[in-house]
Amino acid sequence: MKRWLAVLLLILQLPIFALAADEDNALNMVQQKRMNVYLIEEDNRLVSRAPSYPTKKMKTFVAALNEAIDGLGEDRPPIYVYLVESSRSHRLARTFSVNSKAYKYIKKAVHADYFDHLKFTTYEEFCNYFYSTDHHWNYKGSYQGYVDVVRLLLGEEEEVLVPAEVVEIPQIFNGSYANRIKLPISKENFAFYKFDPFPQYTAYQYGKKRTYDHYDIYLKGKYKKGRYANHYAQCYGGDAGLMIFESEQHKDRTLLIIGNSLTNAVKPLLTAHFGKIIYVDLRSYKSMTKKAFSLSKAVEDYAPTQILLFGDAYLFTTDDTLPKP
Repeated sequence: MKRWLAVLLLILQLPIFALAADEDNALNMVQQKRMNVYLIEEDNRLVSRAPSYPTKKMKTFVAALNEAIDGLGEDRPPIYVYLVESSRSHRLARTFSVNSKAYKYIKKAVHADYFDHLKFTTYEEFCNYFYSTDHHWNYKGSYQGYVDVVRLLLGEEEEVLVPAEVVEIPQIFNGSYANRIKLPISKENFAFYKFDPFPQYTAYQYGKKRTYDHYDIYLKGKYKKGRYANHYAQCYGGDAGLMIFESEQHKDRTLLIIGNSLTNAVKPLLTAHFGKIIYVDLRSYKSMTKKAFSLSKAVEDYAPTQILLFGDAYLFTTDDTLPKP
């Protein structure tokens, strides 16, 4: 009798120990002003809280994406997916699985050929890759993403660009989350990698040649300095529904990217590996070009040798403009 009582007491204690372990692993996340922005007080860090993927929006987007991919037929170019594991994609804790629920679903459901994502398994590693008050990745995260994407698309033998130095400007960066809730708590200066030389390319926006020299301008110290100045956009370039980059490198390679603003820090670096890059942001493609984006039409018009879906989980929940066959 005593033996069974001891076993019963042990069983009853298991959930308590499990709960204690979960509490030890949890981050002290306090929601701000009923918006999807949370403050991790001990680190002065703002993050989003990822939903339990796949959401209804994600399933809708993936279904439309698969219809567009399948419509290309068997002779289509290879399709790649790179998921940026921001806090909008990955549920954060002190330690967690390297594969988020979003990545697991996307890898299983999307009719692509190759998959990869930004990998980390601890909160400390996440902090190393992302700004303290912005949803974008910092220079360390975006450079790791660049290397990952080059390896994904072109293999281990492809030579990657190497940063010359880290440039830190004397400006505190209160990013998108701080701006959204008007909580300027950041203590980090904006910093970025300098590449010497920087890749040379010609940029076209909506069919018109444009000067895409924001990096050079920023490097010279010419930038806005307000409390919520968007240094990420000023340094890496703003969003656009359709852009084309042409370079003298590897003219036999043409890359079609469907992405969001997480790509802004990486696209110019990829011009060192592709003669032409066509970039599409579904959020603004239709409003700016006055027509819906068609994957088959893009393949017909640009003849890409590879197609890359590149962004965080929000790329796969865009419901205002779904990809069309």
